[in-house]
Amino acid sequence: LTGRGQFALIIGEAGVGKSRLVGEFAARAEPRRVRVLLGRCIDQGRQLSYDVFRTALRDFFGIREGERGKVARQKIERCLEALPHWASEAQFFLNFLGLGGLDENGLERPEAHPDDTLSYFGHVIGLLFQLARKNPLLLLLEDLHWIDATSLDLLRRLVMRLEDEPVPILVCGTMRSSEAQQHVELQEALRSLSRQTEVYFEHNLDALSADDSYELIDHMFAGFSEREKDLIYQRADGIPFYVQQFLNLLYSEHRLTRMGNEWHLQSGVDLSRLLPQTIGKLLDRRFYALDRSAQQVIQCAAIVGHEFAKPVLSVALERPVGEDLDRLERE
Repeated sequence: LTGRGQFALIIGEAGVGKSRLVGEFAARAEPRRVRVLLGRCIDQGRQLSYDVFRTALRDFFGIREGERGKVARQKIERCLEALPHWASEAQFFLNFLGLGGLDENGLERPEAHPDDTLSYFGHVIGLLFQLARKNPLLLLLEDLHWIDATSLDLLRRLVMRLEDEPVPILVCGTMRSSEAQQHVELQEALRSLSRQTEVYFEHNLDALSADDSYELIDHMFAGFSEREKDLIYQRADGIPFYVQQFLNLLYSEHRLTRMGNEWHLQSGVDLSRLLPQTIGKLLDRRFYALDRSAQQVIQCAAIVGHEFAKPVLSVALERPVGEDLDRLERE
């Protein structure tokens, strides 16, 4: 992040550690005066135009879930005032973020604007470049296998601009390899960027080896036998998220006994019968092991989205949710 921009794509299956990897990288970058912005794609059943860039800019402006109108505009104005020649663009970004209107389905949408597409491209890319001229910029774009067509076009133009103009921007994306294969437009765009630019590269994040899986198990709950660790590794297929969630499930179900510095399965526990076949079934087990109050909080949060404010959940459920959230964080 000291010179020429780049687009790095981290590819791997669900649970292999893509988000953890870029999250750790971001945590190490921020103390070095690198500005970090996070954008997320949502699954195709809920896609909105420019969604991954809209979430990233909401992050920059500090706009929280549920904030609209005057509150949102004030936050946008406050951020733009610090940038030369951008203070007058508050209304544009309020519109782009979809904080001024709803579509026929009741979803937020950008307001109409003359020459929408080119204007959006120019403003968003221009703002990102302006930010990078003040401080190096790390733009994290999660779950690109779900990217919508408008965001994909904007991403392609951003990367092409990085090829032409040296600026300290690292665009770091994550995507699931199996689901990305079904996104024809995404695959075509990536092949095009690979041919036309020198700033794009991919990194495939592989599953853990047996030895790495054993080390993870020992780090979390030392004391498992080699046979038990191998059973977990074989069922997890090297996916660290599965390993972590299964061990936490054993702990929450009180199937582990601590003896000194080691943990052992309780007498009579057949590990092979407890291992769920898939991550989905494992998460189901973890969910249904929770009490009803915590389940309601999770269900409500899932509807709201990746990010949510505690007051929003409290209003939706018509009760305080602080204790439930604290307990879920510990889980």
